[in-house]
Amino acid sequence: MIRALSEGTHDPQQLVKLVHARISNKYGVDLMNRQHHLADQKAVQLTDLKKEKWIDHGPEAGLFYAQLEEVCRAAGFHRESNIAHYVPSFDLLKSMVRTGKGIAFIPASLDLKKESDLVSMPIINADGTPFKEIVIRHVLIHKSEQSSPLVQALSGLLKLQIRQNFERLL
Repeated sequence: MIRALSEGTHDPQQLVKLVHARISNKYGVDLMNRQHHLADQKAVQLTDLKKEKWIDHGPEAGLFYAQLEEVCRAAGFHRESNIAHYVPSFDLLKSMVRTGKGIAFIPASLDLKKESDLVSMPIINADGTPFKEIVIRHVLIHKSEQSSPLVQALSGLLKLQIRQNFERLL
């Protein structure tokens, strides 16, 4: 169900008794360790990552695996043949990147403030514009019956947090 929603093949409003609230749209970034040879850049192009080893959740668990493969092929390389390790969790993915086993594609919305040895590197197009070929939509999906106070509070907190994070970037 999660994969179908993320790939856009199911609309949560069409599913019985479910509604959704879009929280935000974010894009992907490249996760690398601070010692990586590209870590001192302000941003990287996808083609800069052509020969890198990758850490990934895999085609079954990775929510944007197929999309990333497609844009990498359009950029002239097959990322899949450079995947060094498939991992089941984000913590293991961070650990593998931290030890220099590879890089990873992650949502820009992930909080890495406590990860001083990791760098969240923006990806840009050849003309310097932000790489927006993969959109990561954050939504809150809940039953269509009257939302509980907990769901209402969570939705409000998420929207506030995202708004504050966005304002800090400006």
